[in-house]
Amino acid sequence: MQVPSIIGAIGADEPLGFFIPLPVIVAYGIGLARPDRLTESRSARPVRIWDVAFGVLLVVLFLAAAVAGPRDASLICARSTAAGIGLTLLAGRFLAVAVISLPAVGWILIGVLTGRTNYGGDAAWNWPILGPSSGIGWAWAAGLLAVGAVAHMTSR
Repeated sequence: MQVPSIIGAIGADEPLGFFIPLPVIVAYGIGLARPDRLTESRSARPVRIWDVAFGVLLVVLFLAAAVAGPRDASLICARSTAAGIGLTLLAGRFLAVAVISLPAVGWILIGVLTGRTNYGGDAAWNWPILGPSSGIGWAWAAGLLAVGAVAHMTSR
Protein backbone atom coordinates (compact mmCIF):
# COMPACT_ATOMS: atom_id res chain seq x y z
CA MET A 1 0.00 0.00 0.00
CA GLN A 2 1.28 3.47 -0.81
CA VAL A 3 0.73 6.74 1.03
CA PRO A 4 -0.77 9.10 -1.57
CA SER A 5 1.17 12.22 -2.47
CA ILE A 6 -0.42 15.67 -2.20
CA ILE A 7 1.44 17.02 -5.23
CA GLY A 8 0.82 14.20 -7.68
CA ALA A 9 4.19 12.49 -7.28
CA ILE A 10 4.66 8.77 -6.74
CA GLY A 11 3.33 7.70 -3.34
CA ALA A 12 5.60 6.55 -0.55
CA ASP A 13 5.90 2.83 0.22
CA GLU A 14 5.74 1.17 3.66
CA PRO A 15 3.36 3.55 5.53
CA LEU A 16 3.93 1.79 8.86
CA GLY A 17 7.62 2.57 8.57
CA PHE A 18 6.81 6.28 8.56
CA PHE A 19 3.99 6.52 11.05
CA ILE A 20 5.10 4.15 13.84
CA PRO A 21 8.08 6.41 14.77
CA LEU A 22 5.88 9.49 15.15
CA PRO A 23 4.39 8.66 18.59
CA VAL A 24 7.82 7.39 19.69
CA ILE A 25 9.44 10.72 18.73
CA VAL A 26 6.68 12.73 20.41
CA ALA A 27 6.90 10.65 23.60
CA TYR A 28 10.68 11.05 23.60
CA GLY A 29 10.27 14.83 23.24
CA ILE A 30 7.82 14.86 26.14
CA GLY A 31 10.40 12.99 28.19
CA LEU A 32 12.96 15.68 27.41
CA ALA A 33 10.58 18.48 28.34
CA ARG A 34 11.94 19.15 31.78
CA PRO A 35 11.34 22.72 32.90
CA ASP A 36 14.54 23.39 34.84
CA ARG A 37 17.46 22.97 32.45
CA LEU A 38 19.85 24.93 34.66
CA THR A 39 19.57 22.42 37.50
CA GLU A 40 20.00 19.58 35.02
CA SER A 41 23.14 21.13 33.56
CA ARG A 42 24.71 21.39 37.04
CA SER A 43 23.59 17.97 38.22
CA ALA A 44 26.20 15.44 39.27
CA ARG A 45 24.19 12.76 37.46
CA PRO A 46 24.82 12.42 33.71
CA VAL A 47 21.19 13.16 32.78
CA ARG A 48 21.96 14.34 29.25
CA ILE A 49 24.05 11.26 28.48
CA TRP A 50 21.18 9.04 29.63
CA ASP A 51 18.78 11.03 27.41
CA VAL A 52 20.94 10.29 24.37
CA ALA A 53 21.51 6.67 25.41
CA PHE A 54 17.76 6.08 25.68
CA GLY A 55 17.25 7.55 22.20
CA VAL A 56 19.91 5.26 20.77
CA LEU A 57 18.28 2.31 22.57
CA LEU A 58 14.99 3.08 20.82
CA VAL A 59 16.75 2.97 17.45
CA VAL A 60 18.45 -0.32 18.35
CA LEU A 61 15.07 -1.82 19.27
CA PHE A 62 13.72 -0.99 15.81
CA LEU A 63 16.85 -2.46 14.22
CA ALA A 64 16.36 -5.63 16.26
CA ALA A 65 12.78 -5.78 15.00
CA ALA A 66 14.17 -5.86 11.45
CA VAL A 67 15.72 -9.24 12.25
CA ALA A 68 12.51 -10.72 13.66
CA GLY A 69 9.79 -9.01 11.64
CA PRO A 70 9.12 -7.16 8.40
CA ARG A 71 12.58 -6.07 7.34
CA ASP A 72 11.87 -3.05 5.14
CA ALA A 73 9.30 -1.45 7.44
CA SER A 74 11.51 -2.01 10.51
CA LEU A 75 14.56 -0.50 8.81
CA ILE A 76 12.55 2.56 7.78
CA CYS A 77 11.21 2.80 11.36
CA ALA A 78 14.75 2.64 12.74
CA ARG A 79 16.01 5.29 10.31
CA SER A 80 13.05 7.62 10.92
CA THR A 81 13.38 7.16 14.67
CA ALA A 82 17.12 7.91 14.59
CA ALA A 83 16.66 11.04 12.48
CA GLY A 84 13.60 12.13 14.47
CA ILE A 85 15.33 11.71 17.82
CA GLY A 86 18.35 13.59 16.50
CA LEU A 87 16.16 16.46 15.31
CA THR A 88 14.32 16.45 18.65
CA LEU A 89 17.60 16.65 20.57
CA LEU A 90 18.80 19.44 18.27
CA ALA A 91 15.52 21.33 18.56
CA GLY A 92 15.73 21.02 22.35
CA ARG A 93 18.83 23.15 22.18
CA PHE A 94 17.07 26.04 20.43
CA LEU A 95 13.29 25.77 20.91
CA ALA A 96 10.92 25.82 23.84
CA VAL A 97 10.52 22.43 25.49
CA ALA A 98 6.84 22.23 24.56
CA VAL A 99 7.57 22.12 20.80
CA ILE A 100 10.85 20.23 20.46
CA SER A 101 9.27 17.26 18.63
CA LEU A 102 7.56 19.40 15.99
CA PRO A 103 10.49 19.77 13.55
CA ALA A 104 10.99 15.99 13.37
CA VAL A 105 7.30 15.16 13.05
CA GLY A 106 6.83 17.94 10.50
CA TRP A 107 9.76 16.81 8.36
CA ILE A 108 8.51 13.22 8.30
CA LEU A 109 4.93 14.23 7.45
CA ILE A 110 5.96 16.72 4.77
CA GLY A 111 8.39 14.20 3.28
CA VAL A 112 5.78 11.46 3.16
CA LEU A 113 3.02 13.70 1.83
CA THR A 114 5.14 15.21 -0.93
CA GLY A 115 5.94 11.70 -2.11
CA ARG A 116 8.59 10.36 -4.40
CA THR A 117 9.64 12.34 -7.42
CA ASN A 118 8.54 11.57 -10.94
CA TYR A 119 11.82 12.42 -12.65
CA GLY A 120 13.65 9.17 -11.95
CA GLY A 121 15.34 9.93 -8.65
CA ASP A 122 14.41 10.78 -5.10
CA ALA A 123 15.25 14.13 -3.55
CA ALA A 124 18.15 13.81 -1.11
CA TRP A 125 16.42 16.03 1.48
CA ASN A 126 13.47 13.66 1.65
CA TRP A 127 15.04 10.92 3.79
CA PRO A 128 11.69 9.67 5.15
CA ILE A 129 10.74 8.11 1.81
CA LEU A 130 14.10 6.83 0.60
CA GLY A 131 14.44 3.05 0.37
CA PRO A 132 15.32 1.08 3.50
CA SER A 133 18.89 0.46 2.32
CA SER A 134 19.52 3.99 0.99
CA GLY A 135 22.94 5.27 2.00
CA ILE A 136 21.73 8.86 1.80
CA GLY A 137 18.82 8.11 4.13
CA TRP A 138 21.07 6.40 6.68
CA ALA A 139 23.62 9.23 6.41
CA TRP A 140 20.84 11.70 7.27
CA ALA A 141 19.77 9.56 10.23
CA ALA A 142 23.30 9.08 11.60
CA GLY A 143 24.20 12.72 11.01
CA LEU A 144 21.08 14.10 12.67
CA LEU A 145 21.44 11.75 15.62
CA ALA A 146 25.12 12.68 16.08
CA VAL A 147 24.56 16.43 15.74
CA GLY A 148 21.52 16.25 18.04
CA ALA A 149 23.48 14.26 20.64
CA VAL A 150 26.36 16.75 20.62
CA ALA A 151 23.97 19.71 20.82
CA HIS A 152 22.05 18.11 23.69
CA MET A 153 25.15 17.22 25.72
CA THR A 154 26.85 20.61 25.45
CA SER A 155 25.96 23.26 27.97
CA ARG A 156 23.30 25.84 27.18
